[in-house]
Amino acid sequence: MKKEQKIIIISGPTASGKSGLAVQWAKQYGGAVINADALQIYDSLPILSAQPSLAEKNDVLHYLYGELNHQQQCSVATWLELVKESILSCFSQNLLPIVVGGTGMYLSALLDGLNFIPEIEQKFIQQAEDLYLQLEKEKFIQQFVGDNSNIIDKQKLIRYASVYLQTNQKMDFWHSQPKIKAFPQAEFLHYTIKLSREQLYENCNLRFRKMIEQGAILEVEKALPNIMDSNSSVKKTIGFAEISQYLQGEISLESACNLASQKTRNYAKRQLTWINNRFSTAVVI
Repeated sequence: MKKEQKIIIISGPTASGKSGLAVQWAKQYGGAVINADALQIYDSLPILSAQPSLAEKNDVLHYLYGELNHQQQCSVATWLELVKESILSCFSQNLLPIVVGGTGMYLSALLDGLNFIPEIEQKFIQQAEDLYLQLEKEKFIQQFVGDNSNIIDKQKLIRYASVYLQTNQKMDFWHSQPKIKAFPQAEFLHYTIKLSREQLYENCNLRFRKMIEQGAILEVEKALPNIMDSNSSVKKTIGFAEISQYLQGEISLESACNLASQKTRNYAKRQLTWINNRFSTAVVI
């Protein structure tokens, strides 16, 4: 890795204009756009997850949009491996990598590195899942998680337990180890978009209604049979639950729009808090 190799990062809350700016800079500086959004990496709901349009993809090279199907899981470590491949591909083509997205954990892993955790064998994952069903939740947490008793997400608890079952070390031990950076010699140029709260919320309100105009209802209708009864992360896409309720006759389309817009605003607010707390050194634009 040469020191002069640069990696641009554009962070910011949803509906702040990150993707448009990334495309603009990629065209201006000879770059490629790389996704750092946990839901845009799936192929099931491109409209609802606000993936780049076909025209934008034709303008500049894009990586990691619609890369996985709904049955695949994408952990931070998985994304980091994918983004390493994408960045190396950019370097090999003399393209400037422009990593853009609002998933703070992804960006933190790229900037600061990630703790090494051994790859866990399937038999230990299955054992952890079985124990999760057999033991009381409090006992399961005490035995395998320990001090992280505030964790309530099932998949995360099973992950912690499977790591312990294979390594005989709790996740706290692995988190205490030195972090390994993917590109220790690269120069990172991190920019974050900051809009007024009023403008951001207005963008959030307009965003979902525009998705409806683009065909989000039909998109959800087509995806429902595959996604509804699965454990797919795709179901977390804002608007999926609301449009599903509308399609099932439980709420009106207006209610679906209002609820999804409110969720979008709340999500943007959480992203702002993360950015302010974790990315204080980023250049505000």
